[in-house]
Formats: sequence, C-alpha cells, structure tokens
Amino acid sequence: MKYLFLLVFLACVACNPDVKEETKKQTDSVEATTSSFSFMEDSSRIKKISGDSIRIFIADEEQNDSTLLPVSDSFYEQFIKNNSLFENKRYSADFSEGTNISHYYWGQIETPLDYKFLLISQREELDFAVNKVFLFVFDIHDKLMSITPVAELGYYPGAKDYRYSTLRSNSKLEFVSVQESITDEDDSEEGNPNYLVEKDSTTIKYAFRKGKFDRTYTDTVKTSYWTK
Repeated sequence: MKYLFLLVFLACVACNPDVKEETKKQTDSVEATTSSFSFMEDSSRIKKISGDSIRIFIADEEQNDSTLLPVSDSFYEQFIKNNSLFENKRYSADFSEGTNISHYYWGQIETPLDYKFLLISQREELDFAVNKVFLFVFDIHDKLMSITPVAELGYYPGAKDYRYSTLRSNSKLEFVSVQESITDEDDSEEGNPNYLVEKDSTTIKYAFRKGKFDRTYTDTVKTSYWTK
C-alpha cells in the first residue's frame, strides 16, 4: 500500500505545477542556509579554514600568491570601492593612477554561527609592497555586517611591517601589529656592523557581538635589540 501511495504522490507532483514550485522553494530555502556566498562565482577555489584557534598570518611566500581568485567586479563595486578601509584605485596598466592595487578572495572561515566569515586580500605595489587581509562578516542573507583588518605584510625601504590575528572559538579576535625598523648602526667592528632594531607592537582584542567585532582591550609594547 505504501508503494501505491508513493506512486500517487509522484504523479500529483508531475501534474501539478504548484506542487513542483512549492517543492523547489523548500529546497532553495535549505540551500540558502548553507555557508556558500551567492555573489561568488567559484567558491570551490576559496580555501576553507576551520578550528578552535585560527591564526591569520601572511607568509613571505604568500605575498604574491598567484593562485588566489580575484574578487568579482560586483563584489568590488558593492563592498570595497567606497569603503575608506580600502585603497579605491584598482590596477592601471600604465600606473597613471598611482600604485598597482588588486583584491582577492583569500579564504573562508567555517563557523557554526549564523554568520559567514570571508577573508579578502588587498595587494598594493609600487616602490614598496603591502599585502593586507580583511575579515568580512555577512549574515545568512549576505548582508555585510562588519569589516575588520586582521593581517598585513609590508615591505618598505629600510623596514618590514607585519601584522597577524588569532581568532578563537569564532567569538574572540586578537590582533597584533608589529612594526620593525633599523634605527642605528654600530661601526665598532669594521666589516661586521651591528644594527639596532626597534619593534613597536600593539595588541588589540575584540569580542564578537551581533555580527561585529567590538574592541575590548588595547596594549602597546616597545622593545629594541642589536643584531648582525
């Protein structure tokens, strides 16, 4: 009897377009609650990051990683172009607009929260090179809730600047900024000089509340040491 009932139900679905449409709506609503982003063309190329403690750090070899997927024009226009956190001039072949700036999908953090965490990289090059990573938080309907700088690797004449973050349990973010520069030189040993390196680091702690990372603590530490 149950097989007969199943056949009758399938026949009703096939003959009734309203039933088919309702079935489609139910399926779409389930898909809409997954962690995929509707504005991404190829989410399979975005690296997935998960874990109780996630360190967001740009390694030297990632400074010019060519495997990253460039952000779409629609994403740039909607979320980056008019935001003061970002350089708003994109790549120009003759550099008439200034530096070479490009944006990439850097990663997606998998979270059990009812929000989506997307990492976007901005690269800026001229006589220096700076790679920054920003954490975008979207709700389940792809509405942008907040943007937080979370990592940076910069090369400047005479200095290197790197910043990284640790995200714990999807609710606490610790951002560390370290500026390193050579400020003096010891010529006491000719041919083998020592250099005084100064580091100025700032730690900022955030708590995740209602889709945004709110700053809760800031601490600055300055150190110096001699190196060959």
